[in-house]
Amino acid sequence: MGIINRIIQLYRANSYKEAEPVSFEVYLEAANERLREFAVIVSRLESELLSAKNRRQAIEKQQQQLREQAEQAASQQDAEAAKRYLEQSYTSKTRSAAMQQDIDKLEERIAVTKERFAELTRVIEEASSKHDAIMIRNLLASAEIEAGKTIHK
Repeated sequence: MGIINRIIQLYRANSYKEAEPVSFEVYLEAANERLREFAVIVSRLESELLSAKNRRQAIEKQQQQLREQAEQAASQQDAEAAKRYLEQSYTSKTRSAAMQQDIDKLEERIAVTKERFAELTRVIEEASSKHDAIMIRNLLASAEIEAGKTIHK
């Protein structure tokens, strides 16, 4: 029984040795990769916002054209066409208003996302600078130890 326990202990010890701790640089690089992915997401959101604004402007332009066509039909005494153009204009107006609400919501979401992005950037930069400071202190301490060893020999 003692031999089997000893073999299990050796196996466990070897398996723990294989799992080396991951360095801070690996974590920092992973965080920077996430930050780059986050930047892509922010860019996509801003691109979508710009597209939505362009679509809304096109709808407003269409609404204006329909209104002008309605006025032209009314001046030509064509009440049926004027009514049809006004209905289409109203539909365009309601679509434009709905799109504006969506645009406003998207702008709010983008603002929140940008704030989070800035916060994440700040945290990563802070961690990186603290890591650099620790590494410099470590190098200085090592140099002092080596200097102390050299002096005492």
